[in-house]
Amino acid sequence: MRDLCRAREETLRALQAAQCQRTAVLRRHALRSPGRATWRPAHLRWLSAVVCPTPTPPLVCQASVRAVTDHTARLARLAHALTDQVPTWRLAPVVDALQARRGVPCTVAVPTVAARGARTRFDHPRPLMHSLGFTPSADSTGERRPPGGSTTTGHRHARRALVAGAWASRSPANISRHRP
Repeated sequence: MRDLCRAREETLRALQAAQCQRTAVLRRHALRSPGRATWRPAHLRWLSAVVCPTPTPPLVCQASVRAVTDHTARLARLAHALTDQVPTWRLAPVVDALQARRGVPCTVAVPTVAARGARTRFDHPRPLMHSLGFTPSADSTGERRPPGGSTTTGHRHARRALVAGAWASRSPANISRHRP
């Protein structure tokens, strides 16, 4: 399961890089999409009809679009494989318990559980938080000890999955209420 989670995360990083490269190609040639949402059906139709001033940019643009669609398809296949493998996994009850919480999809619960491992590895929550990298840094000067931001030590894959779950749990009503 850990290998499947890491393959999905690597594909997600490759997808983001391909999207950045595609955007860079379009910006270099001053091509702007008329719509607002990227990678939706209307945007993909616009990309297929892009007319560039010279013959080389359309080839590069279409290659980058193909790269993005290939990574998107691979990401969907890996997410489906991840979901299919959970019922046969020995830690499936833990994944189900995490998914019972609001905003925790399978793609967040499985990497978190796979990174953490068996529950018996940690006898206290503090070592678990250290292994995930959720230990606040601190500057101690004299009697004051203000806590800093979270450190970047610990298991990077689990921390990324937990942060993704935190963002996913924010409902649109709560987001709009807190924006200025």
